[in-house]
Amino acid sequence: MAQTGVSTYQPCNFVPVPWLEPAELELLVERSRYVVCHAGSGLISGALRAGRRPLVLARLQRYGEHFDDHQLQLSTRLGELGLVVQLTDSIYSRRPPRRRRRARAG
Repeated sequence: MAQTGVSTYQPCNFVPVPWLEPAELELLVERSRYVVCHAGSGLISGALRAGRRPLVLARLQRYGEHFDDHQLQLSTRLGELGLVVQLTDSIYSRRPPRRRRRARAG
């Protein structure tokens, strides 16, 4: 199972759920063998509290995923400390994802 947010992507290998209540997410993290997440401090700290070393992929400003690169800074430092496994954006090396365009009003 994965908390995916709002997306039209339909994965083949897991059940996507747009939103999980915090208590449900905490329970699933505790029961999980692996935790893969963006580099948000809440998800990382929850995984660490559950005794998991999360695999983290920072959401990046250059792809329009976030307003700055604070997730990259956090995941880099926690990776240096051995608390997380930092994944890189090399999955985008051939073709970056398309940025979503917002509809213009009026």
